[in-house]
Amino acid sequence: MRVKIEVTQEDIDKGSRESETHCPVARAVKRAIPWFNVRAGNSVLYLDNKSGQPVCKVCLPFRAQDFIERFDNRVEVRPETFFVTGVPPR
Repeated sequence: MRVKIEVTQEDIDKGSRESETHCPVARAVKRAIPWFNVRAGNSVLYLDNKSGQPVCKVCLPFRAQDFIERFDNRVEVRPETFFVTGVPPR
């Protein structure tokens, strides 16, 4: 499944640097696919079911990887929209 991810200014303002679960990208993904627990690595999303069992890994597009790197390195970032593919349905 292809999912649209919209990172908002609120995600940026409330996001935590170097956090797999609270960075702006993870916050945005959680909103888009709330039926998974989400961890955002530097290049992949780790999707677990609500019991904490791993379901799959989904590759992040380059734009999202670049966003995470810039955010973690305290470089100014702006709201961004990107798509991820390979997300299992509910």
